[in-house]
Amino acid sequence: MILLFVDSGMRVQEVCSLDILDIDFISRCINLPEIKNKNRKNRIIPLSNEVSRRLHELYNETKLHFDTEAVFVSNFGERLTTDGIRTNLRKYVKRAGINRSIAPHSFRRFFAKQSALNGMDIFSLQRILGHADITTTRLYVQMDRDDLIYQHNQFSPLGNVIQNEKALLPIRKRLRP
Repeated sequence: MILLFVDSGMRVQEVCSLDILDIDFISRCINLPEIKNKNRKNRIIPLSNEVSRRLHELYNETKLHFDTEAVFVSNFGERLTTDGIRTNLRKYVKRAGINRSIAPHSFRRFFAKQSALNGMDIFSLQRILGHADITTTRLYVQMDRDDLIYQHNQFSPLGNVIQNEKALLPIRKRLRP
């Protein structure tokens, strides 16, 4: 469940309502129907190989014990609720030795920011998150001082020129008579 939050940026209610039929394991996407989406529009949410594989394993294990289409269920086979997810998350955070509160929505913000830092364009991010307005997406991608410094170091025009110059130096030496 936590891996899904981190990999998809899904809302807690969307994760609660997730059924196995919503997941396309071949194309590694969740096809979230409008009825399960906050803004009432169909949404496609890509998944990594790892999360797709783990969801498939989880569902196969669940089917051994319960007759349900829900992906995330309690120990009694009932669909997890938002409160159930929050309770489980608090338990996992405590078990990991983290001394601060982490809400399911924290993962949504983490997904948005990390996706942007890793180079995802803001328009794709907006569609994955299901935001009707790009300004909402921009609120999720607030960069702090360290993020700005890192991005500058990665994409500095002068840094790239110097790096390219260093890479070409051995070739230029060989071309000189």
